[in-house]
Amino acid sequence: MEFTGGTVMQVQYSQPANVESVRGTVAGLGFRDVQCRTSAPPAT
Repeated sequence: MEFTGGTVMQVQYSQPANVESVRGTVAGLGFRDVQCRTSAPPAT
């Protein structure tokens, strides 16, 4: 993937995260145009 500017953060939680809550928290830190998404855990 190629990103033109911006910040990418990858985080992992021990249980499913509330995406709206995460988005609001990150936006509250001053990041604009916050995009949050979930992904499946890696196959074992």
